[in-house]
Amino acid sequence: MLALAGVAFALMPRSSGNGAGGLASAGSFVRIEAIVERRCAGCHSAQPTLAGFTAAPNGVLLDTPERILARTDQIRQQLATRAMPVGNVTGITEEERAEMLAWIERGAPH
Repeated sequence: MLALAGVAFALMPRSSGNGAGGLASAGSFVRIEAIVERRCAGCHSAQPTLAGFTAAPNGVLLDTPERILARTDQIRQQLATRAMPVGNVTGITEEERAEMLAWIERGAPH
């Protein structure tokens, strides 16, 4: 499955925008941080912003670069199994999922 993600990443059209208003190349840590901020940190932060959450589920925090890097194995598992985001409540795209998986496969460079 990860090989497929790598192929999808390699074939993905490149964009100069990171979706967060700045410039970053596909698969860069800046882009990964932006994806995590949009798709994960609403629940997985010290101060969740998604309605219904007063604390990060299972204590998993993804609101700083250090916290993201410390959990790459868990992030990979959740992305690959599609367990997160639950019900895709935050609308993560297949492209974002593939980009994050490819970044982790490359050793999560930052």
